[in-house]
Amino acid sequence: MKGSVAAVLLILFVAVGVYWVRYERSAPVTAGSKKTKAAEVNAKPSPAVSGAAESRAKEEVPTPLWEARSGETITWLQIQDLEHSVNMTFWNRQGVAWEMKFPVVDRADPEKIAELLRLFESTKKMREFAPEKSWEEYGLLRPVIKIGFETSRQSGRRYLLTGGRSPVGDFVFARWSDSELCFLLPAEFPGAFQLSVYSLRDKRLFRIEPAALDRIALFAPSGSYELVKSGPGFQWSWKQPSALLLKPLSAEQSTLVTEKLLALNVKDFADKPADNKENEAYDGGQLIAAGGELAETVMIGRESAVRDAFYVRRQQDKNGLLVARGPLSDFLTGIRAMASDAMTGLEPVTAPELPEEGLEEDLPHAEGKNQAA
Repeated sequence: MKGSVAAVLLILFVAVGVYWVRYERSAPVTAGSKKTKAAEVNAKPSPAVSGAAESRAKEEVPTPLWEARSGETITWLQIQDLEHSVNMTFWNRQGVAWEMKFPVVDRADPEKIAELLRLFESTKKMREFAPEKSWEEYGLLRPVIKIGFETSRQSGRRYLLTGGRSPVGDFVFARWSDSELCFLLPAEFPGAFQLSVYSLRDKRLFRIEPAALDRIALFAPSGSYELVKSGPGFQWSWKQPSALLLKPLSAEQSTLVTEKLLALNVKDFADKPADNKENEAYDGGQLIAAGGELAETVMIGRESAVRDAFYVRRQQDKNGLLVARGPLSDFLTGIRAMASDAMTGLEPVTAPELPEEGLEEDLPHAEGKNQAA
């Protein structure tokens, strides 16, 4: 009896060994492969299998996800976060600035868009292979993120789809919509594109570049204040109030007022008609930032205590914006206080004193009168 059991065990052992040699050692490595590193180290493949292993090793070398040709730039970008039902479209207006075209029309955050493009252009893909299962098995039938782009040297649009996580390594499956091949991308790649519409809008209240700024003005019911940068040293000085005309600002004051102005950001966008109906009158004054021929005017509205913000509206836009109350109040009170301090330091203007003796002789018309007499 014991001899029969031993014989059966020997047959099973031989059968398993034959199966492993014939199938497991020669099977290509796929995303679902369960082979351990120990098995790969200990295996002694035939020359044919060694060639296949070498070929697979070459496939493991990271390659660029997308390579731009000479002079080629991305001019149109679409980000669809299908997991959170977010769809955004952007285009680069004549290579000058990125604009959001959907779901709202507005300037895009230039730094955020540049960051996404750098990530897109620097990402490497791994292990490109023909899928052994359906796209659904890789999470690519209903992708998590879909990224479309168009370039200055590309006639059509191309789309990248990212799917589920790979069972091996810190990767996700991905593919190009016009290709039947699948590949792996770093697992953190899709998350970098899961952004809100708000996060990719340009939230600067004034979009003028700091170096170009040469005029700041506040025209309010409480008074008018205007600063200009001019002269050989490009120094800031007062233009209004008129009593402060040409009075220069200190370097510290100049830095403070320009930095505070350009640091004003949009807290929220009043894109809905109901939001704008709350504040139809923008009668709190006008705040202007200008440089050369470019002037940006923001009309100040009422304060919203609930949102801890002021309603404002750019002169050329129909929809309002909300700017945090603290920073805007600080700027408005700061420029008034700066003017008040400058006025306090002024010396009173008095008429020059004239000598009493010989006054008639010093005046031309008096001399004419004496001659006539």
